[in-house]
Amino acid sequence: CDIDFYSDKMEDLQGNIDRLRPYNVICCNRNRTAFDESLLSQLPNLKLLTSTGPGNQSIDVTLADRMGITVCMTDHPGYGNLRGSAMPTVQQAWSLILAYYRKVHFHSNRLKSDKNAWYPVGMKDQPQSLVGKTLGIIGLGN
Repeated sequence: CDIDFYSDKMEDLQGNIDRLRPYNVICCNRNRTAFDESLLSQLPNLKLLTSTGPGNQSIDVTLADRMGITVCMTDHPGYGNLRGSAMPTVQQAWSLILAYYRKVHFHSNRLKSDKNAWYPVGMKDQPQSLVGKTLGIIGLGN
């Protein structure tokens, strides 16, 4: 099995067709190349198209299915409706929120720099409670 890696993006359709035509399997990363009818119809050898992440808007999955091309994307079972790489992002966001309110960084640095840092600190340096707080989340992506 030969594996070819391309880090550049072909801007023109014919360049993509010429480059990708011989392949049976294509692994794409992100949404750089549109795998739509104009490209997929020119890739007669393609049997498997994979993409990192739980979804890739640049792949016409319905058309690929009709053409007999299997499309696979990464997924992490057990996350319910949050598929693929969405769950680690959510977990990281919550860990940062909790670390901020509990002042983890401040107290960690304080303990590392002062052997007597176990004693109480001023009120402004006390960890905040999340009881009764409201969190507003605005989605800026997919």
